Amino acid sequence: REQGVNYAEIARRLGVPKTTVYYALNPDRRRAHAARWRAKIKGVEAAVEARRYRRLTDEDIRSILELHARGESISSIAKSVGRSTSLVYYVLRRFKARQQ
Repeated sequence: REQGVNYAEIARRLGVPKTTVYYALNPDRRRAHAARWRAKIKGVEAAVEARRYRRLTDEDIRSILELHARGESISSIAKSVGRSTSLVYYVLRRFKARQQ
């Protein structure tokens, strides 16, 4: 996956289902999925922890705005800061408006 190969291609090469590859590379998702499935079978509410997101820091905001001012692409900004592209768009919308 680090080499830019998607789950479908890895699955095809290994001869296994895509979900097998996905859960092998994302074990936390596997546990959450299994817990929801077991709860559904038993007819009870799943006690699965919600995903925890890292708080947006002032340093993240400054970095995003600075990289954008330098002309970096959205995807390269997201990779540099370790955040999603949707968060980068959000920061630019929210904080660029304040600067004007």
